[in-house]
Amino acid sequence: MAHVKKHPWAGMKGPAADFLKLIDDLARSRSHRDVFHDFLEAAFCAFISPLTPPGKKRDDIEARYLKVINSDKKYPTQFPELLAITAAGIDDEYDFLGPIAGQVASLNAAQGQFFTPWAVCRVTAEMILDEDSVKRAIEKNGFITVEEPAVGSGALALAAAERIRELGFDPETQAWITARDVSMPCIKMAYLQLSLRGVCADVCHANTLTLEQWGRYPTPSKLVFRQHHGDRLIAYLNDPANYLQPAVPAPTPPAPQLDLFGDAA
Repeated sequence: MAHVKKHPWAGMKGPAADFLKLIDDLARSRSHRDVFHDFLEAAFCAFISPLTPPGKKRDDIEARYLKVINSDKKYPTQFPELLAITAAGIDDEYDFLGPIAGQVASLNAAQGQFFTPWAVCRVTAEMILDEDSVKRAIEKNGFITVEEPAVGSGALALAAAERIRELGFDPETQAWITARDVSMPCIKMAYLQLSLRGVCADVCHANTLTLEQWGRYPTPSKLVFRQHHGDRLIAYLNDPANYLQPAVPAPTPPAPQLDLFGDAA
């Protein structure tokens, strides 16, 4: 009797299994890794395009999206399904895309890349974000800041946001997360997951050690955050040291047209 080779996820169930089976269906003329990266690129471009001011930058993003989505006749119908599965998966397990990346061999072994398990991320968030510190920071400044120097798929940032939520605060309006990574696939995974969870974050394609930065991508929740905080946010952006100072007077209404990216984008 011939031996039938099964995929590693053959016995899996739930959104992860649905996601991987759909990736497998699309991986006919290309690798699972390539299909996964195409999905990340298309979804990432779809999210950031409406938040980008009209002009060359937005045109370039839309051209990137069209290049990917038109490269396979199944992509236009099945990529939206992958995104829906991702949203459902994040509701079940907050770091959904990290384990998926491992399954499709997307991690860069040459860079020693690995993603912290969700259980470890949760314990870390609970240790660092104790209730008293979070409460004092939010009462004084209106929000708490979180720095993630190597965001990976976004697991630690997601765990921090969930910890803040569990303490009775809103990570969309009472937390400001700055997440950095040198890997663009990681930036896309983190951006998608933080956006789908309604977390306010600047996801930066950057090198934390050398301070080089090549791109900054605010999640859609930054619109809500900016409307909520007004001058407090502007003071923090102008000089993060202001976060430690007494809060500025009551926030002023935002301008009608909000530019999420600012001059440094």
